[in-house]
Amino acid sequence: MSNSIAQIPTVDSRDEAIRIASDKSAVPSLVRFQALIGLALLTVMIGPFVAADLLARSDTVAYWLSVKDLESSQRTHRLFVNRGAYFDTGDKMLFHDLPRADYSKGGVYLFGSSAAMYCLDDYHFSSEQARIIHNYAVYGMNDKELNHFLRFLVDYNGLLSAGGDKTMVMIGLAYTDVVEPPRLQSLYFPRYFTRAGVFRYDFENGVIPVPMTGIERFVRTEYARGRSFILRLTKIPDDPPHRLTSFNAFRERATERLGADWQGVMDRQIPQLANTLDYLKSLNVHVVGVLLPEGTWHDGMPAHEEFLARVKPMFAQKDVPLLDYSHLLVDGDFTDDCHNAPSGTKKIQAALLRQAAEFLHRGGKRNGESGPN
Repeated sequence: MSNSIAQIPTVDSRDEAIRIASDKSAVPSLVRFQALIGLALLTVMIGPFVAADLLARSDTVAYWLSVKDLESSQRTHRLFVNRGAYFDTGDKMLFHDLPRADYSKGGVYLFGSSAAMYCLDDYHFSSEQARIIHNYAVYGMNDKELNHFLRFLVDYNGLLSAGGDKTMVMIGLAYTDVVEPPRLQSLYFPRYFTRAGVFRYDFENGVIPVPMTGIERFVRTEYARGRSFILRLTKIPDDPPHRLTSFNAFRERATERLGADWQGVMDRQIPQLANTLDYLKSLNVHVVGVLLPEGTWHDGMPAHEEFLARVKPMFAQKDVPLLDYSHLLVDGDFTDDCHNAPSGTKKIQAALLRQAAEFLHRGGKRNGESGPN
């Protein structure tokens, strides 16, 4: 038995490796094998992001996901907003709305915070409406950030390609939006632009593209797009259900949002709004202010009254129309203290679309001016 074992040949693994390496005919096969393994690993790593990137671009997928969102919001009493195939409205704006926007013939654009966002349900827009009417509201955007956003759109996104006279800017106004970092969600706007790594946000100078090669910008953007789509499918919305509770609770929430220094914040922010009006008028843009719908629980609050006392004369002095829709809705048309329920959105949207239609019918001309021949 021992003799038989002794007769079995043994091969030193190192000698075998040397033999294979010295065998020139085996090298191409080994290289091809290694290349296939590398390609397979690369596909496993990158494949999901490529697929996610393609699916995020699909209007059909976006529509299906929005239908599911709407059904879920009706069951859970969460706010519904059209985020398409992306994790949130910020990614939808950066990766879908802005790249696809056609400014060549002008249009109507609504700006403001989330209180304005729930005033236009672009999910139900016709293709023609979606081309010329846009909801550019951003969660927690204050007056200074609004100024920065508009300048970014003009300087880097071609907002006024058709000329200022063909462009109408609606600015949604609510005293609850007069906040500054780091209170509540007032950092939403900077984070929207910085998290993909292709823009940076300077609190004094606004949104600035990060210098990089075209290839690097493309890779970073597409990676962020695919990541956003994957999060859309896997992450549960973290916003709490919203239900009507009591007037006192709503007033307390509004007061807490503003903070104790709300007058100082108004001293700094409302001049920023004035600068924005001057900036748009200098570009011949048709700008209007919109006092957004409010529940009766806001009536008589010191910050509310102070805001109106400052804003109304400012718009009058600058000869900028100020549309007062603050009492358009009844209390039952709100989901919470400052966001419209679907019934409220339907009413305010009808009013805003009438204003948009009048402007577009005039061919972009202001009241009292003749339209195109």
